[in-house]
Amino acid sequence: MRFVDRIARALAFVLLIAAWADSGAATVAAPVDDGWHVWHVQGTESGANACCYRWRNGSAKKQGCDLDGHNGDSITLGDCDIEGDQINVYVRMQDGKATKIRALTANCPVTTQSPVNDMGNMSNADSVAWLNDQVYTEGRVSEDAIAAISAHAGDAAFAALTGLLEDRGRRKKTREQALFWLAQTNSDQAFEYLDALISSN
Repeated sequence: MRFVDRIARALAFVLLIAAWADSGAATVAAPVDDGWHVWHVQGTESGANACCYRWRNGSAKKQGCDLDGHNGDSITLGDCDIEGDQINVYVRMQDGKATKIRALTANCPVTTQSPVNDMGNMSNADSVAWLNDQVYTEGRVSEDAIAAISAHAGDAAFAALTGLLEDRGRRKKTREQALFWLAQTNSDQAFEYLDALISSN
């Protein structure tokens, strides 16, 4: 084999290895452009009724969520006729940063004055990882991210919530939010964890 051929094959092999390494280490596509984005994940049982509501005549009435308004808060209500095992994670970006996050049941109706970029399905692990990176501010976005994490099914959400709770470098309010939303998941895993936590004190 000619020396030139050996060099060419060696170079091709190096490029192949590099391409394989890059594909394995590829980061998850994250929302970048300004405006609303949405992706879809598998939700928990406790998140099956996550939608918006308002009080009328002493009872909670289901209504659609205005993502641009102030009634975009989600809540789990057993008497809402909104249910499903898919969660839509809505994120509004501005200047490269998340300014609003909502996790709602897929069939919860939403309205917004701007188009929503549908990013398709995302794995729960990737979605939780991105949301966990948003828990860095003292404002509403941080709280929204923690609430959204709790709506995800699977071990990644549990690990993220317990990680925030156990991180003594975090603000007290952040750890309290993680504790609150962990309890809301109603999972056996969360119950066993919280039971052990209480028993150890």
